[in-house]
Amino acid sequence: MSVDNEAMETIPHHGEEVHTHNHTKWYVANILTLFVLTAITVLAAGVNFGSNTVNLMIAMAIATVKASLVALIFMHLLWERGMNAIIFLSSLFFVALFMSFTFFDLETRAKIEPSTPSEPGVSAGYQPAPLPIYVVPPKGSPEPTGGDPAKAAEGSPAH
Repeated sequence: MSVDNEAMETIPHHGEEVHTHNHTKWYVANILTLFVLTAITVLAAGVNFGSNTVNLMIAMAIATVKASLVALIFMHLLWERGMNAIIFLSSLFFVALFMSFTFFDLETRAKIEPSTPSEPGVSAGYQPAPLPIYVVPPKGSPEPTGGDPAKAAEGSPAH
């Protein structure tokens, strides 16, 4: 291959575009934003906003923003056009749709109040079955003859 042919291969042909991406400032701004949103998530986890549904909606909103930033910047969807953008936006729509079904279902359920235990480890009104007691004789002592129904059945004559 001659020098002229090598030079011709590096020149873009008719209709081809050369893409150069230097998005360092985007990456730095994105990672700093993700750090701030992570701190907000940790702080929001310690605050009660009134109900579990509201707490979950706030946490999911922050998580959705963080996931969108990752997809837009690190996966280069911000600079893509066409079908990739449609797929991304439709996936966000369906996630929101399915999460709304979950929220509606949770709000229509009856509230379950925790029962107060009557004794430690036992729920109110529930008595566990007694545990069987197994006696193991010490080594060298004769085996007990009474009390074991299996041994008593072996030694008794058939009726």
